[in-house]
Amino acid sequence: MSLRIIYGRAGTGKSKFCLDEIKQKAKNQEQKIYIIVPEQFSYATEKRLLETIDSKSTVNVEVISFKRLAYRVNKEIGNQKTSLTKAGKAMIIKNIINKNKKNLNFIGKSNDIDLITRTITELKKHNVESIKISEQIDKTEDNLLKLKLEDIQKIYSDYQKTIKDSYIDEEDMLTILAKQLSKTNILDNSFVYIDEFSGFIPQEYKIIEEILKKAKMLTITICT
Repeated sequence: MSLRIIYGRAGTGKSKFCLDEIKQKAKNQEQKIYIIVPEQFSYATEKRLLETIDSKSTVNVEVISFKRLAYRVNKEIGNQKTSLTKAGKAMIIKNIINKNKKNLNFIGKSNDIDLITRTITELKKHNVESIKISEQIDKTEDNLLKLKLEDIQKIYSDYQKTIKDSYIDEEDMLTILAKQLSKTNILDNSFVYIDEFSGFIPQEYKIIEEILKKAKMLTITICT
């Protein structure tokens, strides 16, 4: 269990250093190696990996994103909840608004489902729970802001209660992953490389904490 930071400006060879090292480690077929990258970089990283190793396939090295890792662990643990589609999420939110129109200050009138969906997505990404919004409402002196926060807190709280027992919001997958990693041996004694990220959201920091407990070595590249 160790953490290593590789930093430098763009184009200084951080990714190449990792791939060259992985090439040597991959010779030990029993050693599991993971390269975690943003979803949009997965194909390019796989291509560079195969070019570096000079092979058409790899047995013990895998390129994966946080979200793909989350789905794999969730499947292994055996969670039977249904994943919510974007349309399903919008339908639940619209139903909550319709039921609470008389108790809402602004959102019930604007009915902007897309804006509310994006707001809930950001709250989840930054691990902001409904109770934290309530605490902020008590501290807020601006009456207009207070009313808007009350709307958000009401819808967010009802949304969480609605999906709790039957559904999984896609935005919760990373939070669930951080909680489930301790129950799986997928990353046990592996070498993990986290590359191509410009920064991390709070959900990802929690996952990194858990990876540190499981991996033999965690290497993170930072562009700076």
